[in-house]
Amino acid sequence: FNFTTESEWVDMIVRIPEREYSFIEYHANEFAAHLLVPTGALIENLTPFSPLVKEVLKEMPEMDVNMLIEYIASDVCKDFGVSYEVIIHRIKRENIDILNL
Repeated sequence: FNFTTESEWVDMIVRIPEREYSFIEYHANEFAAHLLVPTGALIENLTPFSPLVKEVLKEMPEMDVNMLIEYIASDVCKDFGVSYEVIIHRIKRENIDILNL
C-alpha cells in the first residue's frame, strides 16, 4: 500500500474487497483485545470473583453463568479501560472458567 494523503488512504480502504477487509478487521480486533487485556492480567483480575460466583451458584443453581460473567465484566472492564463486551469476549475466547480460578 502506498498513499501520501488522507484521500488516497480512504480510496485504498474502500477498494479492499469485503472478505479481505473483514479478515483484516477481525485480526486487528483480536490484536487490540490481547494488547489491551492480556490473558494473565485478565485471569488475575477475575480470580477474586471466583468465590463469589461459586457462592451465588451454590445458593441459586439456576443462575445463568453468562449473566454472572456480564456482571463481573462490567466491573473488570474499568481496570483495563475497555468496554465490558471486550472483557466478555476475552473470557470466552480464552475459555476462562470463572468457577475454577
